[in-house]
This record gives sequence, C-alpha cells and structure tokens, in this order.
Amino acid sequence: MEQLTPEKMRLRILRILDASRSIAVGEELLLRVLFERQLHPTHKSLREHLEFLLEQELITMERRGVAEWSPRISERGVAVLQGLESCPIGVEPPGR
Repeated sequence: MEQLTPEKMRLRILRILDASRSIAVGEELLLRVLFERQLHPTHKSLREHLEFLLEQELITMERRGVAEWSPRISERGVAVLQGLESCPIGVEPPGR
C-alpha cells in the first residue's frame, strides 16, 4: 500500500477528476478508483482533501443525494494541471 503526502494525494485526485470530466464521479467511485491504485484514504481524509481542493477553487462540488457529493475539476484545476496557472501550496506541482 502506497502512502502519499497530502500534496501528492490531492494531485492524484485532480488527475482522476480530469480524466473523468465526461462523467459524474461521486465520492464512492473516487474512493474505489483510489483503492484500485493501491491508495487507501478513509472517507474522512478524502472529504478533507476535497474540501481543500474546493477552497483552492480547483474543483467544484455538487450534491448527490442526501450525504454524497460529486466533485468535478474546475477550469482553474485544469489550468493548474496543464501548467497554465501556478500550483497552490498544498498540491504537488504536476510534472514532479
């Protein structure tokens, strides 16, 4: 099981959301994808990473049902991944 720094985990989450832009990805599916990649965040830690990315305006969140949210990468998040905008502190810069 690979242990990532919070910065690297947030970059992985952004990359997953970028790759899945055409479909809605809920937290459960995102957790499953991370588990398949041998990463094992808890629901709580995933939510903390998502909240951080939301505060940095790298993602948006839409409510799905009563307790689940659907994160989507924002235009700023795409620009950061493409190197068009500077990467905020707290997220591993792409290309490292």
